[in-house]
Amino acid sequence: MFAMLKQAVLLYSPDRTKTFHAPNGYVGPVPEWAAQSKQGRRLIAQGAMVISNAGKDKEFSAPKTRAGSRKKEGA
Repeated sequence: MFAMLKQAVLLYSPDRTKTFHAPNGYVGPVPEWAAQSKQGRRLIAQGAMVISNAGKDKEFSAPKTRAGSRKKEGA
């Protein structure tokens, strides 16, 4: 799971056995339980944390076809 955080947070797992610290402006992977924790749900509702299942931006990933690789019709 991938997250973008606007503020520094210390998240506890729902069973409170694990912690995850993220500094201010953190963008990167987070544990799966981060969105299910009480504090995680509150941060998502406030807009201070955004969760994504993808780890990369599709718009910036490598294109599937190269420019100029198409065959010209009628030639």
